[in-house]
Amino acid sequence: EGVARFDGTNFIRLTQRDGLPPGTITCIRVVPDGRVWFGSDEGAVARFDGRSFTYFDNSSAFTGRKDSAANRQCWDIQLGPDGATWFGTSDRLWRFEENTFRQYSTADGLPTAGVGALLPASDGSLTVLLGTNSIARFDGQRFRSNALPVGVGAVFPGPDGTIYAALLAAPPAPARVAILQGGNIVSVLTNLVGPPGGQFQCLARAEDGAV
Repeated sequence: EGVARFDGTNFIRLTQRDGLPPGTITCIRVVPDGRVWFGSDEGAVARFDGRSFTYFDNSSAFTGRKDSAANRQCWDIQLGPDGATWFGTSDRLWRFEENTFRQYSTADGLPTAGVGALLPASDGSLTVLLGTNSIARFDGQRFRSNALPVGVGAVFPGPDGTIYAALLAAPPAPARVAILQGGNIVSVLTNLVGPPGGQFQCLARAEDGAV
């Protein structure tokens, strides 16, 4: 059905007639220069400058004209501390710097295909959620992975290098959030008020540190 932008007073709707990628929009990321990245479940990655969309697909020189992740479902878009933009897709990981895409697949050491969520760190490393129960840390050269005993649906940075992870829970299990350190679960928050069988889909942190 498209996406909506709120300017403080009005909602402005963008649809395919405006150039929005087809399919369900699965992720949105606004970068510091004001441009907006969109990913969809139909394999499109597009950047919007406020007036028009630029598409990146497997026929683009930017992606090396390969059977690329820019032509697969895109599940997360994150901006690294060095200004690079990262894309997690259904079959690999991509890093974008202006006019250059670089891909990481299982052939490059990615533990498994299917990147569900990304978490850049201030030291330049990248935490990658693979499938539903594997987390890998990428230091720019190689991946180090940990298998988790539970499924994870979303990750978000916590204090002192910890990671908050929204756990996948089938009814009637309550919604839960785990705290990870070094790729391992150190505690689980279970005394959360919410609907029975609920599941947290996304996490965010306020300026005062509250999650």
